[in-house]
Amino acid sequence: MQTEAMRKTWTVVILSVAACGGATKKTDVGGKASAGGGDVTAELFEQGKSWTFALETQTTPPVDMGEPTTVANGKMTCTVDSVQTVGAAKVSKISCKADGDTSPGASNAPSLYWVRNAQGLWSFNASPNEVDVAKEVAALDAKEMLLAATPAAHSNEIHDAEGALAIYWAKQGTDGAWCTGYTYAMGDEGGWEMCLKAGVGIVSGNWFEAGATTTEHRYK
Repeated sequence: MQTEAMRKTWTVVILSVAACGGATKKTDVGGKASAGGGDVTAELFEQGKSWTFALETQTTPPVDMGEPTTVANGKMTCTVDSVQTVGAAKVSKISCKADGDTSPGASNAPSLYWVRNAQGLWSFNASPNEVDVAKEVAALDAKEMLLAATPAAHSNEIHDAEGALAIYWAKQGTDGAWCTGYTYAMGDEGGWEMCLKAGVGIVSGNWFEAGATTTEHRYK
């Protein structure tokens, strides 16, 4: 059964979908035009591509412990560090740096490995010094797909034997944009969302932790 905190986290993820769109663009591996026109994932696999965002943090304590607060945290820049082809897939590594923080949102989007093949888009987290990219690509699970090659809304829930819940989802924004994300819940919750626009790539997103207090880091 979902707790009140889990319902709150799910609301944060679903309701924060960005409004964006773009123009048609061809890709070489996977990635097809969305309903609004254009491949929203192409720029994730363009080596050297970078984005700079304004970063802020919103903290929401329990109702009886005060009001939510929002603090500006300067700028965050994310860069596609590497792109490689592994079999029928492309794999990229994106890292981010922010004012005073060399690894903001570590283990959350956009700071992940990204995989695209003819079926769609996945992500995984690993240390660059220890990662076995070929093994990760071979182990892709359809239930963990973030966005199909021809984007479509979905929500896949995976329950493990210990009672943890993982949710992989995608939802269309206005003007044909697509947002996707991941939520993990086992007592406390955490996760991320990222919104993509054809011809631009990443346009906005967040990562969050939710327990008694919810902390959401937003970039756009």
